[in-house]
Amino acid sequence: MKNRLKLSCLVLLVFFASSGSSDSAATPSSSSTPVVSSAASRAYHYAGRPKRKGYPDELVILTNKGYEVGYDETREDPAWVAFRLFKVTNPMTHPRPKKFLTDTRTRARVRHQDYNRSGYDRGHMAPNYAIDTLYGAEAQTETFFMSNIVPQRPQNNRDIWRRLEQRESNTYANRYKEIWTTVGPLFEGSTQQLPRAAIQIPSAFYRIIVREENGRPGVIAWIIKQEAGREGLSGFLVSVADVERRSGLDFLSDLPDRLERAIEDAKPSGMW
Repeated sequence: MKNRLKLSCLVLLVFFASSGSSDSAATPSSSSTPVVSSAASRAYHYAGRPKRKGYPDELVILTNKGYEVGYDETREDPAWVAFRLFKVTNPMTHPRPKKFLTDTRTRARVRHQDYNRSGYDRGHMAPNYAIDTLYGAEAQTETFFMSNIVPQRPQNNRDIWRRLEQRESNTYANRYKEIWTTVGPLFEGSTQQLPRAAIQIPSAFYRIIVREENGRPGVIAWIIKQEAGREGLSGFLVSVADVERRSGLDFLSDLPDRLERAIEDAKPSGMW
C-alpha cells in the first residue's frame, strides 16, 4: 500500500511539473487515486484548514451551514473563509437580507452600523449568491454575519470582485462540477481602521480556487489590490506561495510535502 501511495503522489508531482495549472493539461488517467478522499474533510476545504505560519493573531473557527471562517478577534476581520461550490441546475434564490448581522459567537461583536459613512462597502468573503443557490435561505442569511465581512472599496466590491465571484460560481463550479475556495483579506504596510470601530482595513484580497479531475488537483489564485476596479482578472494571478508569503497562512497542508510545494510554487499561466 505504501508503494502504491508513493507512486500515486509521484504521478501527480510529474503532472504539475510538466503542465502547471492551465486548462490545456493532459487528460487525467482514470486510475489516479484522489489526493484527499474523506468527504467530511472536504466539506469546506480541499486539503485541510489553513494554518497559521507567520500570521500574528490567534484565530477562532466559526462553522456555518455553507462556509467556514478563521476569525481574527484582534483585527475584527476574517483571516480566511472557505467553502465548496458545485454544479447546480435551475438555481433558486431567496430574498436578500436587509441588514448585516452581528455574530454573537465573536468577542468583537462587529455591528452593521460600524461601517456607516466609512466610505467602505461591507464586502462578503463567502459570496451571498453562490451560497444561497447551493445551500439555501438559512445559509444565505449566515453570509450576512459580520464575521464574513471586510471593509472593501466600492469600486472593488462592485466591479472586479463581483466579476470574480460570478466567474467562480457560474463558470468554474459548472465546468468542473465541484470546486473549493479559500478567500480572505491581506494586511500589509501601515494599516488603518474604520472610524467607528477597531476594524482594520485590508490592503488587498486573495482568492484560491482548487478543482480536481480524476484525483488530480489544479489550483488558481489571485491577489487583488484594494484600489482595483475595472482591471482584467488575469493581471492579478499569483502562485499560492505568493498568497502564503503575504498572508502568513499555510494552505493545502494535508497534501504530501513534495506535491504541496509543486502546486504552491506554480504560477497560473492564464485564466481557466
